[in-house]
Amino acid sequence: MLEVHVKSVNLKEVTSKKNGQRYFFQTAGLVNGDDFPHPFELLHDDPKKAYPPGRYRFADDAIYVDRGGKLSVSARLVPVTTTAAKAG
Repeated sequence: MLEVHVKSVNLKEVTSKKNGQRYFFQTAGLVNGDDFPHPFELLHDDPKKAYPPGRYRFADDAIYVDRGGKLSVSARLVPVTTTAAKAG
């Protein structure tokens, strides 16, 4: 099972020059069995939506086929429960 580890709620704020929209980036790590997590950024439109530190998995509806017919992944995460962690 792929896991996403979030260690901090520190966010990097960026304002779009095009439309003035504020975006917030949160660093996380993708754990896929390699020696080290692969860092990536989660995008939030509201800083209150940042994930608290913890272990997560992708939600069942996070992997989908987009309008162009391509496989896509959304950063919709759900906490890893103790039962799910033992089964994975």
